Amino acid sequence: MPPVAVIVTRAEPGHADTMREVSALGFDAISSPVLDLTARSTGEAALSAANPASADGVVFTSANGVRFFSDICDIRSKPVWCVGPATADAARAHGFSDCRASSGDAENLAQFIEAQSDGKALRLIHVANAAARGNLKARLESIGFTIDFVPLYEAVAATSLTPAAQSALSDTAPTLVLIHSAKGAAAFANLLPAHQQSPLHIVAISQRASEPVSNIGAATLTLASHPDEAHLLEVLQTAASRL
Repeated sequence: MPPVAVIVTRAEPGHADTMREVSALGFDAISSPVLDLTARSTGEAALSAANPASADGVVFTSANGVRFFSDICDIRSKPVWCVGPATADAARAHGFSDCRASSGDAENLAQFIEAQSDGKALRLIHVANAAARGNLKARLESIGFTIDFVPLYEAVAATSLTPAAQSALSDTAPTLVLIHSAKGAAAFANLLPAHQQSPLHIVAISQRASEPVSNIGAATLTLASHPDEAHLLEVLQTAASRL
C-alpha cells in the first residue's frame, strides 16, 4: 500500500523542516506552500521610528518575526518575549540572550508578559505579520503598556497549488492537508481545484487556523491539542491512523 499523501502548505522558512519531518514519519510529503513571506518596503523605516534601542523589549509572535527583525536590526541585548518555545529557539539562534517563552497563543503571551512585568508599564515593540489581528497590542495597552506594532513582513498568496498537490487532489485516495495558520488556510481554500476527487482530511495547528477551511467539505478536521509543530505532527499521525 503506498504511503498516505500529506500536502504541506506551510511557507518558508519552516516549510522544508516540516517536509523533512512528515517524510520521516513515513508519509508521502507533497510540497505546496500557499504563502510567500516577503519583507515590507516600509518595515525598516517603521522599526527605526519605533526606536528599539529605547524600548524595554521586543515581542515576537512567530519565528518569522525573529528572522525579519534580525535581518535589519543588530540589537540583541533587549529582553524578548516569544509566543512559544519554537519562536524562542529561533530568537536564541539569532543571538538573543534573554528569551522568555510563553506556551500558547497571543492571549497567553499577553498574560505571560503582564506577569513578568513586576507591575511596570513597559514599552514594547511587537514585530509581526502585517495581517496580525492586534489582539496582543490591545490587551497590553488596556493595562497601561505602550506597544509599537511594527509589521516587518507580509504574506502573499500563491497563485496555484503545485502540480504534485493538484495530482494528489485529483486522485480518489484520501489526502491529508497540514494547516499552520488562518491565512494559509484561506489561501489553500481559494486554490482548491474544482476537479478535486480526493477525500480531504484537514489537520490544523489550532481552532483559529482551521476556520477558513471549516466549510470546504473536508471529510475530517482534526486540531492539534496545543498550537505548535510537535503537537501538529502528533495529531497528523492520529488522523492518518483513522483513515
